[in-house]
Amino acid sequence: MAAVPCLGLCGWVVLRDWGREEEEEGEEGTAMMMKKKKGAQGSSVSSSSTTAAPLSAPMRARFSRSCLEGLRCLLSDRRVLLLGGLQAAFESVLYIFVFLWTPVLDPHDPPLGIVFSCLMAASMAGSSLYRLASSSRYRLQPVHLLCLAALLAFFALFMLVFSTAPGQPRPHESFLAFLLLELACGLYFPAVSFLQSRVIPQERRAGVLAWFRLPLHLLACLGLLALHGEVSAPGGEGEGGGGTRHMFTGCAGMMLAALLAGVSLFTLGRHDPQLRLEVSGGPESGEEGRGEGEH
Repeated sequence: MAAVPCLGLCGWVVLRDWGREEEEEGEEGTAMMMKKKKGAQGSSVSSSSTTAAPLSAPMRARFSRSCLEGLRCLLSDRRVLLLGGLQAAFESVLYIFVFLWTPVLDPHDPPLGIVFSCLMAASMAGSSLYRLASSSRYRLQPVHLLCLAALLAFFALFMLVFSTAPGQPRPHESFLAFLLLELACGLYFPAVSFLQSRVIPQERRAGVLAWFRLPLHLLACLGLLALHGEVSAPGGEGEGGGGTRHMFTGCAGMMLAALLAGVSLFTLGRHDPQLRLEVSGGPESGEEGRGEGEH
């Protein structure tokens, strides 16, 4: 909670000062252009051009316009709305997972460095699986793989609900579920990157993705606050408390919502050529790596 006022202060500084250097550079460039015109055409032309020196639009107005255009794009296209809901649910679960995997495994004294390396290897295997599945040999579409990623993640979280039962922890099953969740991540990120590049217009992408991240971070914060409340309560720590299991149950519910959004997107765009990957020689998957917030 102590970080909230600091982040608010940073946001105020950004809104006040962002783009000031850009405006100054624009004014300097305009002045240099006027000098060149003056030297080439004489003082008569320069005197008339002094009144035409353009000033860049205020950055606040540009920021507000970008947000409003992103919101209009989000509400006017159902494909964008479904993709945003899926991203918010899926990635908020990943944010919560980052905080939970160590407390689940650490009481059993595993080598956490090797565990983390295995998780990253599983994610890399998922990315390789995406490239193979979307190649000319198998021709699976990104929307299919997106639904598959949500299904695998839901199954992994369903496993974690039972492997983290109070008094009956099963660390081996939990570790396997974490590997499966990371495999789903490797499938998810290139697929969602491709669909974003096809569904969201380039000029509105920044504003739309900002609106995507609003519910994403809100869900993650609410989940962590709920977990903190359960752990801080009497009997909430150790094997007697079920806070972690309840959190995985909530994450499984959010992942089920992400799966339903993915199925709806698949049904809506079944015959939409814009959502299809044209495979020729190699998979142009739009793979852009994993987003921020990953470990």
